[in-house]
Amino acid sequence: MLIFGYRAYGDLYVSVREGDWKALAYRSGKTELYNIKKDIAESNELSEQEPEKLKELIGKLIDWEKQMKIEEYPGVQ
Repeated sequence: MLIFGYRAYGDLYVSVREGDWKALAYRSGKTELYNIKKDIAESNELSEQEPEKLKELIGKLIDWEKQMKIEEYPGVQ
């Protein structure tokens, strides 16, 4: 199951959760990835160690934005 958390203000604008993984995307282009089962405090950012997982979740985010027709506040380009 995918869970999206969306906000239309500030640099951090969305989170995407699937299973043990959570990706954060920022309007500035920054992205972060966490394994929330192993790291509930989100203190160990894993985007460099797990680039394919981050790419997968960001791809799902992009698809979700298109489906929701989020045009005024698009996120990851």
